[in-house]
Amino acid sequence: MLASCDIVPGGWSKIDADITNVPPRPPEGPGHQTAFTTSRTAARWRESVRFARVLYVERKNLDTIRAGVKTLFGGTQNYASVANPVLNDARVTPDSMRAIPYVAGATAITNSFGGAVTVVPVALGGGTNNGFRVTYPKVPGAVCAKLVTGAGTGWDQITVGTNVVKTFGTGSLNIANLATECAADAGSGIDIIFDSL
Repeated sequence: MLASCDIVPGGWSKIDADITNVPPRPPEGPGHQTAFTTSRTAARWRESVRFARVLYVERKNLDTIRAGVKTLFGGTQNYASVANPVLNDARVTPDSMRAIPYVAGATAITNSFGGAVTVVPVALGGGTNNGFRVTYPKVPGAVCAKLVTGAGTGWDQITVGTNVVKTFGTGSLNIANLATECAADAGSGIDIIFDSL
């Protein structure tokens, strides 16, 4: 029987807490394979949770940029002067996407995937600078389709890779083209372009 002085913090006995008294590693065999498979499954689960968190953040970031640009320009639909430094100086980009401490005139807007995001004017439906374009580079194929379908409702045109998956004026996504473009990620990510009036 252990005396009360043999109990260490956390409820362990001195014998249990002695890390030098470790049982030998079991020989490799069926149990070893199960442990490896369990470890690999846990790693995949952690990666999927990480992507889910990043996906949530990036959807919010896209919504914040779109709402910020529309608010800043007051619905004039003349976005000729929209640019990264203008948006950063007006603080309409999410804090997590720009340098801290903030530097006036900073051009960098960076997404969670390490891509350099750009915001520029664009002509949609025959207009001139009547819209703005957000280019989102380095989006992993694993989250590409989910990012587009989750954020896509507020954007008037979306291009994934080299293929327009939501054409201006149609309001609907071409899911087959979206899946094909997202599956083409060779490890460096996919560029996604979001256009809005």
